[in-house]
Amino acid sequence: MPQMLTCPQNRTTLKDIAESLGVSKTIVSQVINNSPHARASQKLRKKILDTANSFNYSPLRSAQALTTKKTRQIAFLLSSRTTLGLINDYYGRILAGVSESCRKRKYQCIVDVYDLSNIEEFIFPHNFQTRNIDGCILLGFYNNLVMEKFSTVDIPTIAIGGSPDKKTIPVITSNLNNYFDRLFDYLESIGHYNVWLGYGNVSESTNNEIEVYMARRETKINAQIVGKAWAGDSLDEFEYGRRSAELWMSLPVEKRSTLICGTSHWCASFSSTVQDAGFKCPEDISIVAGCDSELVQWHSPPITAYSNTHCYQYGLLGTNLLLNVLEGKIKYSEAFHAAANIKIMPELIERKSVLNLKKGRKDE
Repeated sequence: MPQMLTCPQNRTTLKDIAESLGVSKTIVSQVINNSPHARASQKLRKKILDTANSFNYSPLRSAQALTTKKTRQIAFLLSSRTTLGLINDYYGRILAGVSESCRKRKYQCIVDVYDLSNIEEFIFPHNFQTRNIDGCILLGFYNNLVMEKFSTVDIPTIAIGGSPDKKTIPVITSNLNNYFDRLFDYLESIGHYNVWLGYGNVSESTNNEIEVYMARRETKINAQIVGKAWAGDSLDEFEYGRRSAELWMSLPVEKRSTLICGTSHWCASFSSTVQDAGFKCPEDISIVAGCDSELVQWHSPPITAYSNTHCYQYGLLGTNLLLNVLEGKIKYSEAFHAAANIKIMPELIERKSVLNLKKGRKDE
């Protein structure tokens, strides 16, 4: 006769469930892990699953992986070249979206920071070498040759942000053409035609994409990407902003840009440097940050910025796409097109850092 259904005092095992029901441990394992080889009636399946639930049974990942060949773990891998790392507001919001997707679909997210910029010294992270993950979300500054390395391993990987020259892995990124269309329309409407773009320390492919866009668009705006010569110096964005500000101050007045646009860290550093030297914002230089954060909200003056509420959605939708691949709902080859179609355009939040040259100060 089967034993009475009593909950064990220690961690519940497959053996406990099997003995409670008077069935083999093998059949319990096959049902719980949804094995296609399980020979059990629907009634028995339900009884096994109900018993496991009543015991609050949760399988050890290592044992489950041996049965299913899946760990139900993904990696959130951030480039070590990212300014402020995991406390960077932009990537923190993406991580929140990744975590929410994993929570809802019962996956574990392993967070790590790794150097993705140096192909000569690149070695795959430990989780890739040991196959301790099923998939990976990749973020931050990365070398295109490193991205090609990731395409050679049998672990589905999706990048959020960036723009590799070769589409070796699926990439979810802002539509730069739409972004700069909106930015340039805004700049033209307020009379700024000499502009610096603070994207010199991003990937070479992103710089190329921006330059191609600017060459194609018919506009009166003279936009220059500043600081490309420093891209190989491994500068964080604060130092990059300081150098850019010093370069701006060294130019004759007629050659200085009237407005800068770049990352929130670059803009805040640029603004602080020129204001410490006696210049005023927005009277001498106007500023638009490409991503909103507490840093630019509480800066003096508060900086006009594009909202970053879309970052959470990028993390959520990107992880859902990765998990769909892992669960066989779509093929990995189809994820390239699906990732390219995830487009969320941020809204412009106007503050006091921009002078409307056609009308005067642009207040909140």
